[in-house]
Order: sequence, then C-alpha cells, then structure tokens
Amino acid sequence: MRGFPAIAQRLAPQAACALVLGFAPTVALAYESPDQPVVFADEVDVWSAAEFDTGELPNGSPVTVRFFIASDGGAITDISSASLMDWPDPLGQMWESQVEGGMLSLITDISMNLELGYDIFGVSDTVPLWSEGIAFADVTVFDGLLLPQGTPESANVQAAGGSLQTFNLRQSIVTGVEVDFSLDLFPAAEASLTGLRIDTTDGADLLAMDFDGDVSFFDVPASHPGYIELLATYYGDLHAVLSLMLVPTVDLCVIGQCFEVAAFDIPIDLIDASQARVFSPVQVNHPLPSLIPPDTSHDFGEVLVGNTLNLEVPLANQGEMYLEGNVEIVGSDTISVFPTYFYAEPGNEDGVVVSFLPDEVAETTAMLRITSNDPLQPVLDIPLRGLGWEPEEEIETSDDGFVYEGRSIGVEGCGCQQGSTGAGWLSVFGLGLLLRRRRG
Repeated sequence: MRGFPAIAQRLAPQAACALVLGFAPTVALAYESPDQPVVFADEVDVWSAAEFDTGELPNGSPVTVRFFIASDGGAITDISSASLMDWPDPLGQMWESQVEGGMLSLITDISMNLELGYDIFGVSDTVPLWSEGIAFADVTVFDGLLLPQGTPESANVQAAGGSLQTFNLRQSIVTGVEVDFSLDLFPAAEASLTGLRIDTTDGADLLAMDFDGDVSFFDVPASHPGYIELLATYYGDLHAVLSLMLVPTVDLCVIGQCFEVAAFDIPIDLIDASQARVFSPVQVNHPLPSLIPPDTSHDFGEVLVGNTLNLEVPLANQGEMYLEGNVEIVGSDTISVFPTYFYAEPGNEDGVVVSFLPDEVAETTAMLRITSNDPLQPVLDIPLRGLGWEPEEEIETSDDGFVYEGRSIGVEGCGCQQGSTGAGWLSVFGLGLLLRRRRG
C-alpha cells in the first residue's frame, strides 16, 4: 500500500481535474482494453491437384508419345485487423479491419512435357523430347474482413502468364510448298476468397455474434484475472481456377509467301474447385484491470459514543490495465468513507479510510460498496458492523435505603442545630429532590 497519500498525489489526472472543478470524480460508463493487432494468414498449394495427361498414345503401340502438364503453387492470404474489447454490459470483443489491410496473391508454376516411349524387341525406355516451364504471379489488395454483410464481401485476384510458344514444326510438301505448324500456350489463374466468420474462444461461453460489427460477447473465465486470452480463427471459402488455352496454328508457305490457313483454341481446365479454408489460429491477449478484493467483512467492535474509529481499506490492482472506481457507504449515516475515488496502476494499490462515529448506544450495520472498472467484479459489497457504547453510571445505596446516582451521599442526622427544625427539614426536602426510592 502506498500509505494513503494526499488525494492530489494519487488521483488520476482526470480525477485531479474533477477535484479542481469542485466535484467528486466518477467511474466512466465505458472502458476499452488497448487494441491488439492481429494478422490472419493462410497458404494453400491448390494447384498441386491440377493435372493434364494424355497418357501414352497410341495405346499399345511399340512407339508412343505422351504429353502431360504439371502445376504447382496456389493462393496466399494475409488479412490485417485489430481486436477491440470494451465493457460493461457485457464484456464485448470486436474485430476492426484496416484500409488495404488484406492481400490475396496467386503463385503459379506450370511445366509442359513431351515424351517418347518405345518397346521394341524387348528394349524399352522413355526419352524426353521437349520440356518447357512458365511461372507467373499476381496479387490483389482489399479492404475489410470479407465477412457477411461487410464491404467487400469477397476478394478476387487474376493472374495471367502471357503466351508461350511450345514448338514450331515446318514440313515440306513439294518443291516450293511448305506447311508451318506452331502451338502457343496461354496459362491463366484466378482465385476468389469469401469470409465466413471469425471464431473466438477462450474456454468461456460465446453469448452472441453480430455480423454487422462482428461483435462477440463472453463470460470471462476467472482463471485470468489480469487479462483475457483469446484464440481467434478465421474461416473462409476459396474458389480457384487454373486453365490453359492451347492455340495451334497452321500456315501454308508457297515460294516464301506464308498464309494462315487454320488457327483454333483448345481450352484445358486444369482445376476448378472450391474448398473451405481454416486459417491458422491467432492468440490475442487483452489486458484488464483486476481488483484484489479486500476482506469480505469488517467488525469495528465497540466504539465509545462520540469517538471515531478508522479502518484503512487497501484497493490493490493485480491486473495489467489501470484500475479506478468509486466507493460509498450504503445503509448508515454513522459510517463514512474518504476519499470516494481510487486509482491504481497495474501492480500498485490505492486505498480509502472507513470511519465509524457512533452517536448512540446501538448496533450499526452497513455496506462498503466498491464500484470499479474491473469487468469481472464491477460491484463489490463489503459488510460492515459496529457497536456504539457508553460507560454505566456509578450507583450506590445508603444505609437509610436511598439510592444515589453518580456519587455517594451520607445522611446520619439532619446535620442541623436544635431550634432549626424547619430549616433542617427544608434541607432534607431539598436533598430529597436528588434522591429516589429504590423500587421493590
């Protein structure tokens, strides 16, 4: 404890300003935990499933050719956001997107191969005739989290690999006449990502989800008094398309002059698939204030009426965020508290003084109510009890049966002279005003 220093030295700046203005500081209606940056990341080698293979043609022939395409690569996604947390009513957590915080990229690597196979007179082998590869990539940047009712609802990226001339063959038909055959290839890739939801778990109960703000509310577990630990997972749908366009062209060349006689497109869909994506879980820790509860009750015992007995009540913060609050006495005018505001940085403590000033011989009960920004225990009541008392007056009894309160008075004879009987009785009569007969 810091020894209950002067108010101006221990109040938060906002509380000190309130004090200067002449009114007591009050606990704010809403609090926020510092924002926590989060990056949801995912990588999938979606193209590895794509395949095009003619097999050995013609089937069963001792000499065959085989044309096949292999692909590799896929989609990489990064979504930058921030986790926000505020309270009370109840403790809530919200995801906030960043402008141009999302990135969806495609990386594609395609290889094309032509093989010659033979099996002649018991000798068999496979000979590569031609091989060519092409790699290309593209990226798109987007805003938002791509969640339902968000803007945008999905992100799209397209990547094209340009053109690749696989081979060119020229065949002489007759003298001066030739046929020129070429095959061009145009690869293309496309992907789109749509977000589904963000699941946040911490062993607590998920109470509600609001897709407009993507807000989830929690019952906070008591195992983490100084912070709340979240495990966030992003779920989405990825649609990926990888295709090739083969364009064979036939030119007829006569005495050096060539004319295109045939050209057509042969589309090849290597892959067209959708798959659910579960991004890598991200741990998020939000600091919270946490009040160490004082004693659950306090008994002042017996206090002399008109006297004051003080009780120092420590208010310590075991959390990772500043703690502030108000205190008040509920149920009694003879018990008071000062000051009515407290503030403690993480790992520190503040305190208040509770005073009992009984004004009558009676038992007094009340509550010390602590209202703070601790979301786990925003209101804490500490029962108080005290007994006011007074010392009993001294009571003595004389030999003649009279009772004297507060002092002893002897009465042996009237204490007067003869001839002064009247005066003596008057004295006795006056003294009798101070006396009372014992009852019974």
